[in-house]
Amino acid sequence: GGAGRGGAGAGGAGGAAARAADAGASCEAAAAFRRAVAAPAAARLAAAARGGAAAAAVAAACPCGAFLEALGGEVKLSFMEIYNENVYDLMDKAAAQTGKRRALRVKDLSTRMEVASLSAVRVATAAHGLALAKAAQAQRKTSSTGLNKTSSRSHSICQLTVVDAAGKAGPVLMLVDLAGSERIDRTGAAASGAQQKEANHINQSIMRLMNCLRVVREKQASGSQGREVVPWRDSKLTHLFQYLLAPPNGGLVARVSMIVNVSPSAGDHNESTYVMSNAAQAKAVAIVRSAADPRAAAARGFATYDKNGRRVVGAAAPAPSEKKRRTDKPAELLRLSLIHI
Repeated sequence: GGAGRGGAGAGGAGGAAARAADAGASCEAAAAFRRAVAAPAAARLAAAARGGAAAAAVAAACPCGAFLEALGGEVKLSFMEIYNENVYDLMDKAAAQTGKRRALRVKDLSTRMEVASLSAVRVATAAHGLALAKAAQAQRKTSSTGLNKTSSRSHSICQLTVVDAAGKAGPVLMLVDLAGSERIDRTGAAASGAQQKEANHINQSIMRLMNCLRVVREKQASGSQGREVVPWRDSKLTHLFQYLLAPPNGGLVARVSMIVNVSPSAGDHNESTYVMSNAAQAKAVAIVRSAADPRAAAARGFATYDKNGRRVVGAAAPAPSEKKRRTDKPAELLRLSLIHI
C-alpha cells in the first residue's frame, strides 16, 4: 500500500520539492520532525521513485506539510485548555469572536481519550504551525496576580497529530503547560472571588494528578494490582491523560517527559520543595502497558457511551453461584429418615 502511493506520487514529488524549497524549511524543528517521523517514509518513497531524486529533494528541504503531502499525509494541530474543570477549544474562531465558549466533553474510547468537537487545523509549514499556536495561546485564560502580571489560570495542551493518506491518526505529540500551584496569601487571589475559584481548581487538579501517580507508583512497587483504584476521573486533567500515564492492554505506550520550573529565591523555598517532591514522585513512575484482563476485554466488546462520553457496559449474564443451596430443614430431615429406614 505504501509503495503504491509512493509510486503514484513520485511524479508530483518535484512540485512538492519546489514548494518545500520555497518554504525554506531548514529549521531545527523540521529536521527533528524528519528524523523522528518522516525518515522511514522517505526511504519508502525513495525506493518507489526508482532513483529517489525527487523524494530526496523533498526530504532534504523538509517542511513537514509539503513532505507529508508528497506521501499523501498531513499534520494537524489542536489547542485546548482545562479551565475551572472544563475543557475549551482555543482554536474555535466563533468563540473567539463572540466571547461565548462551550465546554467540550472527554470521551473514553477504551484505549485512548478523545475530546469531542475539538478543532484540528492542517499545518502547512513550521511557521504556519507556530502562528496557529500563538493565536490559540492568546485565547488562554490569564490574569494579573501578586506574583505574575500574566498568570496562567488554566492548563493548556497543544496537540500535533500525524494523519496518513487514509485519514487514520498516527503518532501524536502533546505539549502540556500546567498552571503552577498557588498559595492564595502570596498571589492575593483571596481578594478576588474569580481568582480564588481558579486557584482552587488549579491546586486541586495538581494534587489529584500527583495522587494518581502515587497510587500507580505504589502498585508498581508492590508488584500487584492491589485493591486501591487509581482515581483518574477525579479531575479533567487526569481523566484526559489516563491512557497515556497507564496505557491499557492494546493501547500505545507513550513517552512522557516532565520539565519543572523552580525558583532560586529563598522566599520561594516552600514552593520549590513542593515542586521537586512532586517531580521525584513522578519520575519514579514507569509508563508500561497494563496486563491483559480477559474480563475487561469481554466488557469492551459490547461497550457503549452515554451523552457525557462515559462508557456504559451492558450487563452480562450473572455467573452461576458456587455457594451451596440452602435446603429446607424439614425436607432434609425427612430424607435422612428415609435413608435410615
